[in-house]
Amino acid sequence: MTVKARAAIMLKYHALVRENAEELAKLIVLENGKNMTEALADVAKVSSDDVILPLLFFALALGLSSSFALYF
Repeated sequence: MTVKARAAIMLKYHALVRENAEELAKLIVLENGKNMTEALADVAKVSSDDVILPLLFFALALGLSSSFALYF
């Protein structure tokens, strides 16, 4: 698998986490017994800009299409 393909997968993962944040938080509540606020905070940590900005930087540096930026 090429570096570009792996970068595209990481960007798609990030987009899916953001799109499904509420559902993921509900699963965290059921699995860990956390309240919804804590669960949403956990999901927010995974999908934060601190996580995606380095990925986006390297993905764009690799010459990926700017269409991937539309996820953010």
